[in-house]
Amino acid sequence: MWAHSGSRRSRREAQAVLDRELDLAYVLRWHLPAETKFEVLHEVRLVFLAARGHPLAGGEVVSADEVGRAGLITTPLTGIESVFYREVLRDFGLAEDYSVLEMIEGLQSRLLAAAAGCGVIATFVPAHHSITVSDALVPLRIEPVPASATVDAGLVRRSDDPNAATSELAAWLRGHASA
Repeated sequence: MWAHSGSRRSRREAQAVLDRELDLAYVLRWHLPAETKFEVLHEVRLVFLAARGHPLAGGEVVSADEVGRAGLITTPLTGIESVFYREVLRDFGLAEDYSVLEMIEGLQSRLLAAAAGCGVIATFVPAHHSITVSDALVPLRIEPVPASATVDAGLVRRSDDPNAATSELAAWLRGHASA
């Protein structure tokens, strides 16, 4: 079994690999358990996205204050991973709670809410990919981009896993990340 995770679940899913509940996890490198064997695949960066018709989506550089006034669509900002998310937002200049809509689970539901014009979403996207999440969403240009907005993403797997399917999936993910 394998899992894909954003910062919200990376530590928990890495621990699940260590506890032999998962064979493989794709996670962000942030406060992983010390005994985790992490294989870097690529970097991801925090990107702000808004509906194509959103007032901030005009292609001009926008300020953190403008994003804050538009409102962020977030997961509940609780738990250890929210500390990381809050740190990155603070480094962008978003020190207050600008959540206009908190969704319990699922990136897809937050993307749909942003596409519907309910606010702005901030999510981690592989740095080497173009930011085409959906035809309905466009990236916002916020400058400057703090160094904390970029973090390594990669694999955590058991070193003693003899499962050929896990090895094949890991190889496919490596190839996809380097393409």
